[in-house]
Amino acid sequence: MSAERLFLLAGKRPGRGWWSMLVLRRQVEEAIEIGKDIKIRILGIEGENVKIGIEAPRDVLVYRTEVKKMLEESCSVQQQAGRRA
Repeated sequence: MSAERLFLLAGKRPGRGWWSMLVLRRQVEEAIEIGKDIKIRILGIEGENVKIGIEAPRDVLVYRTEVKKMLEESCSVQQQAGRRA
């Protein structure tokens, strides 16, 4: 893979340690694989919106970030309410 199409970003988050992010350029119908069981495919691009497909085993939970955050906040509120009861 050429240097134009693949690079790694790295940095340190305050109090949270090091992170890295592999940045790839993909075109429609191209995919990337994560491990043996997960494949992410670019299905379409419309303006600033990218439509992706994710193939993963049923036991792998896949959430949009905003949905996961909402679920975590809801769970936290329920746990706090349970402690007060």
